[in-house]
Amino acid sequence: MKLSIQQKNLLKHINIAQRAIGTHTTLPVLEGIYLIAKDNTLELIATDLKISIHSKVDALVKEEGEIIVNSNLFGNIIRKLPDEIVELEANDNLLQIKCAYSSFSIHLYEEDEYPSIFNEENGDMVTISSGSLKDSISQTVFATSQELTKPILTGVLMNQKSKKIDFVALDGYRIAIKTLMMEKENEKQVIIPAKALQELNRILPEEGDTLIKILKGSVVFEFEGTRLFTRLLDGNFIQYETVIESVFSTYFSVNRKSLEESIERAALLSREERTNLIKLDLNSGRLTITSNTEIGHVTEIVDGKQEGENLIIAFNARYLMEGIKAMRESEIKMKFSGPLRACIIEELNENPDFIYVVLPVKLAE
Repeated sequence: MKLSIQQKNLLKHINIAQRAIGTHTTLPVLEGIYLIAKDNTLELIATDLKISIHSKVDALVKEEGEIIVNSNLFGNIIRKLPDEIVELEANDNLLQIKCAYSSFSIHLYEEDEYPSIFNEENGDMVTISSGSLKDSISQTVFATSQELTKPILTGVLMNQKSKKIDFVALDGYRIAIKTLMMEKENEKQVIIPAKALQELNRILPEEGDTLIKILKGSVVFEFEGTRLFTRLLDGNFIQYETVIESVFSTYFSVNRKSLEESIERAALLSREERTNLIKLDLNSGRLTITSNTEIGHVTEIVDGKQEGENLIIAFNARYLMEGIKAMRESEIKMKFSGPLRACIIEELNENPDFIYVVLPVKLAE
């Protein structure tokens, strides 16, 4: 293998591929990046056997070939080189790297040690703007469960129904639902591991489109010469629509930033307790937030617009705050059905596309 490539272009795609390298692996070869030089293109492949990233970049290929090089060492070398032309040449299990006045020779892995990875096949396809996909991930993935005893809840449901897609995450205490409207009708449900979506979100561009291919047991996201493959979670997701309240006794509209900052300050004390509890007292358009702990007491007041009954209710501060932080609009609406039923939070506009449902904590008598 022999090729030339600009340093910054190579480094960009090394950084992308490295997102699939696991921190702990029993197979040393999985610490490597698989390089394939062909047709004036360099393809970089990395996998941890659950996620696989393939990223292509233009290069001047003088001799085609395939090698596997240690990801960390290769990345560190390229990162320290100047932004000039990098020459890569592989011979006799060694990769020679030359750039300006620098020259390195590093050992390679045996190619036959690399495991077989995802094979692409025909499947259902949908195209989403990359910016919308980034938002959908950011507004839901945080609500996935950390409990490995419930693996189905460690992923995000992508539910295509009619001309919309719901991205849904829940952990038993809250539900985050992001809805995207589509031009074409489709019916498909898949559950995508949260870790894969977190890595995808780190490498997705803000502009352009992403093609999503739903395969048998896996899904691939394709954008700007990069493909991320991941295995799907197997099982039936909770019927989330049935747990969302539809009858409310209290509505409270408020500035998102004001509420968020007040909860953050109240949480400075509440986080010292196991329950991370804050109490909300809504009375005549004024929301009083309090937290009483062994180390002290805090009171925050936020004014807004109230409709319906007064209410006293308590929440885990982190669960409440994370949902509010995920909102994009400056004004939000909170909808209540009583002190022991879930609160629904949505953006204050005609067609909110993000809904957050959070369960309260029962106050001691």
